[in-house]
Amino acid sequence: MNAHDRPHHDDEPFTPEMRARAEAREAETRAQHAVTDLVTARANVAFGEQFRKAMRAPPPKGKTRGEVAFEQRMSAVVESHGGRRRDVPLPWPEYDVETTRGAMRVRVFERWVACRFDDVTRMQDLRVLGGNVYSGKFNFTPLDDAPKTPDALAAWLDATAAKFAAHLRLAGAARDRA
Repeated sequence: MNAHDRPHHDDEPFTPEMRARAEAREAETRAQHAVTDLVTARANVAFGEQFRKAMRAPPPKGKTRGEVAFEQRMSAVVESHGGRRRDVPLPWPEYDVETTRGAMRVRVFERWVACRFDDVTRMQDLRVLGGNVYSGKFNFTPLDDAPKTPDALAAWLDATAAKFAAHLRLAGAARDRA
């Protein structure tokens, strides 16, 4: 019997064990998708109106709509993790966030977020996650650029906000309170 005469993998019957493993994997995947859908739905409700306003209004001079939306969305994530906005005369929002590793200052720029711990010695374990143990910096920079169309931008912001929320939790910030 040569290779062409053997039954194709799809033609082979499932054994009960194979079927049980496949069903378990499918159930796990459905559960993961349900959690992702719930997080995305919560973020969309919390940010939806603000995002729609940002897309309708003309962006400030020198900024794109994507940059404005990124700044607003990441600010919302910081606030939902206990960030208190500082009253400073800067062109970008700045927050104080209490973490399990001490106070962290967060500045939200148009394309990245600067995070810096006050007490450098308490954030030593973040070195493997990109934290700088000498300066106390633990910054967040999305790896890809924001898309231009509103629908694609909304999806990108959802994904980026979820990554940034995980970044804040790694730093020891409180869980999402939204």
